Amino acid sequence: MSFRSAMSALTLCAILVVCQPADAQVVPFETSTEDAAYSPCTAQYTGTGKATHMGKVSFEGIAIPIPTDDPLLFDWIGLSHEVTAANGDTIVMSGGGTLELIPVDPLDPATEFTAIWSGTFEVVGGTGRFANVAGVPGEPLIVEAINDPFVFPPDCESDPLWTFSATIEGPIDLGRKKGKK
Repeated sequence: MSFRSAMSALTLCAILVVCQPADAQVVPFETSTEDAAYSPCTAQYTGTGKATHMGKVSFEGIAIPIPTDDPLLFDWIGLSHEVTAANGDTIVMSGGGTLELIPVDPLDPATEFTAIWSGTFEVVGGTGRFANVAGVPGEPLIVEAINDPFVFPPDCESDPLWTFSATIEGPIDLGRKKGKK
């Protein structure tokens, strides 16, 4: 390694140390579920799954689709997404993205659909062990949810539930280094 390369590496390390808050503990975070349900009539969803640093979790939130010029493509806003550990500690997020409806039978698009929800979440708070949790600037959590087949548009008189599986992945800042209180 040349002197110039070594100095560049040392400068980068110094910048990273200075820019990282002294009490930061950035860790990977991932949630997954395979048994969630979304109400297209109320925009509310719930489910259970697993999350790193939390174990078994339940979650709930609100995701509102917003029509675009394409009848099979929507934007969506996630007003809230709360992940709750078995002990009651929570991590709260919000965000949004796109929702793509995909006909199960492309030759007959008036039948059933599946959907892919993709987007990002930002951490907005937490409770208990996660009271100091934060997002990592410039690195939002990546969200992807895939619906099982459903009928669209929904019949809101029967309040249908659309089942889905989902993942959320990315870094979070737990707000303190290991060993610090």
